[in-house]
Order: sequence, then C-alpha cells, then structure tokens
Amino acid sequence: MAVIKLNASGQVILRGGLPSCTCCGSCSISWDTSIYSGQNNGNPWTVSNGGSRIRVDIEDSGGEFGDGICGDGLNTNIQTATATATIAVVGADVALGFSFSGVAEMEETGYENISFYLDAVLVASATSPGGSLGCEMGASIVTYHVDPPYILTAGNHTLSVIFDSGDALYHVDSYYQADFTCTTAPP
Repeated sequence: MAVIKLNASGQVILRGGLPSCTCCGSCSISWDTSIYSGQNNGNPWTVSNGGSRIRVDIEDSGGEFGDGICGDGLNTNIQTATATATIAVVGADVALGFSFSGVAEMEETGYENISFYLDAVLVASATSPGGSLGCEMGASIVTYHVDPPYILTAGNHTLSVIFDSGDALYHVDSYYQADFTCTTAPP
C-alpha cells in the first residue's frame, strides 16, 4: 500500500506533478540545453511534455559553397549540441523508459550522430543511414547499447545527449526526438 506524503498543512506533496510517496517511485526530468554551436537560428533543442520529450532540429544544409546541395538551406556550418538532464528520483526505484527516432541523410552513413549517456554509460546512439541517395532523408540507424528500461535508485541521475552533424552537407528537415517514461520499478 502506498503511503502518500503530506506537508505540515495536510496537503499532498507533489513531485513532477505526481503524489510523492514512501513506497512508490516517481521522477522529474529537468534539462539544460544551453550548449550548442554552428546553428544560424539559435537553440536547436525543444523540451516538451514536462521534460519527458526532447528534440534536436538540424538546420538545413547550405552546401559546401552555399550552393544548397539539398533544398534551400543556408547553414554551411557543422552543427553540434549537448543537452544534459537531471533526473530526480523520489521514493522507490523507478524504471526509466526510453525510445527515440530520427531522420538523417541517405547519402553517407556516419553523419548526424547522436549519443545518449546515462550516468556516464553509453546507452544508445544513432547515425545517418547512408546509401548514396543524395538529398533523400530516411530513418536513422538506432542502436541501443543497453536496452531500456533503466532502473534508477532514489537521488539524482544525469542523462547527457550529444549531437554532431559531422559536416554541413546533405541534411534537410533532419531531427532526433526522444521520449521518456518513469514508472515504479518492479520488485
């Protein structure tokens, strides 16, 4: 039976919008998205759903000499970005669910790379699919190095997301998006 925590006034204590309790686990995710470079239009990160979704949008490439190899893009820079989340776990252990997807170039593999590190351990990564198809975009090659869910104990945990376009070519409407869930871990 869950024991809901109350403050001195008898109100339910909330953590991340959920009741805080002594035998159930909950978590909140807060992001720092201030590290990025090479973008022409500012911060490429979007955080939504109360911190449970993060997305990095890659500005369209402008080609090697601004010739817009793919579409009308204007960005001739290599784009990089790092987002760091603090995951605060309250109560019992939680199972952190995680899934992500992306769209990247189908010209060569090894570009538009993203990596996810949970408490300094590489848990997932993705790269462009390649295929010598020029300006076509396609689903990224996703690799889970450690399969989710991830069991987190009470306290703070760090999730780092590192993105690097690798070059300034062959990306139009490219992005990566990750979604997280947090549930009480099974006994």
